[in-house]
Amino acid sequence: MIERGTAVAHEEILKKLVSLLLALVALGIAGCGGGDGDEAPRDRVEAPGATTPDTTSAPDSLPPEFVKCMADRGYEIKSSADIHSAPPKIVQACFEAVHQGGGAP
Repeated sequence: MIERGTAVAHEEILKKLVSLLLALVALGIAGCGGGDGDEAPRDRVEAPGATTPDTTSAPDSLPPEFVKCMADRGYEIKSSADIHSAPPKIVQACFEAVHQGGGAP
């Protein structure tokens, strides 16, 4: 026969284990639910007239002062990829000229 004190102790342990198990299940379900904004991408539908500019080929995406500075130094910029055809010192000089408010250095 099981003593009354031992039975009560087993019952308390069982209650604690059941509570712990329920808490773990709840956390597991919450973890699967996401909800933090990192959901899978949905099919996008753009608004009428909305377009995404192509920044890799549009010289309009570069500051006009920068394009002029590069042209003044003999490097015609037709796309942002053309920047890499110039020596780094020239590119840096034109970037600095634009950020300091001037056109060609």
